Amino acid sequence: MTDVTRALSRSLLVTILTAVTAAAAVGAEGLVQQGDRHAAAFENAKALECYRKAYAAAPDDADLLTKLTWAYNNVGEDLASKASEAYFEEAVRHAEALERLAPTRASTYVLLAITRGNLALHRGGRQKVVLSRTLEHDARRAIELDPACSPAYATLGIYYREVAGLNWFLRKVAEELLGGLPGGTLEDSERMLRKAIEADPGNVYAHYQMALTLEAMEHPAEAREFYGKVLSLPVVDHQDPLFRKWSSQRLAKLGA
Repeated sequence: MTDVTRALSRSLLVTILTAVTAAAAVGAEGLVQQGDRHAAAFENAKALECYRKAYAAAPDDADLLTKLTWAYNNVGEDLASKASEAYFEEAVRHAEALERLAPTRASTYVLLAITRGNLALHRGGRQKVVLSRTLEHDARRAIELDPACSPAYATLGIYYREVAGLNWFLRKVAEELLGGLPGGTLEDSERMLRKAIEADPGNVYAHYQMALTLEAMEHPAEAREFYGKVLSLPVVDHQDPLFRKWSSQRLAKLGA
C-alpha cells in the first residue's frame, strides 16, 4: 500500500467516523425530544425508554443523565409496588454517576437525596438507616449550592419529621452503625417545609408534606389550610394528582 493510499484510507476512515458520530448525535437529540414530550405528559415509562437509548449514544451529557435519572425514579414512583425497587436502584446508580459528572450542580444532590430516600423505603432497618443518613447530607449539599432549592428543603422537612418519629429499634441501629442520627424535630420539619414553599409557592409536594407535619404537631386547622392549598394548585408533577387525592381524604377525616 502506497503512502497516498494509506493517507486516503485514513481520511476515509475519519470521514466515516465523523459521519457516524454526527448521526448518533442527531439520533440522540431526537430521542431526547421525544422523551421530553413523554415526560411532559407524565408518560414516564415511555420517557425512560427514549432517554435510555439516547444516553447510550451520549454518556457524557449531564443534562441527559439528569433526565434519565428522574425517569427511573418517576417510573418507580408510578409503579408504587415491589417492582419499584429495581427502578429506584437504577435511579440511585445513575444519580451517583451524575455526581461524578456534575458535582457542582444542586440538582445532582437533590436527585441523590430523593432516589436514596425512595430506595430506603424498600430496604430493611440497617440499610434504611444508612441510606437515610446520606439523604440528609445530600439535601444540605444541594442547599449549599443553591440556597433557593425548594426540593432540598422539602426533603429535609420530611427527613426531620421521620427522625422525630423514629422508633427505638432504628435509633439503636443508627447508634451502632453511624454513631447516631442528626437531631430532628417536628419544629425543624415545619421550618424546612416553609422554606421549600417560600422558594417555590407552586410546590404541591411541599404543601402536602407541610400539612402532614402540622397534623403530627396536632395543628389540624393549619393542616386543613395546606391540604386545601394542594387542591387549588396546578398539577405540574406526575404525583400531584395523587397528593390531591390524599389531601381530599385527609380533609374529609379532619371534618373540613
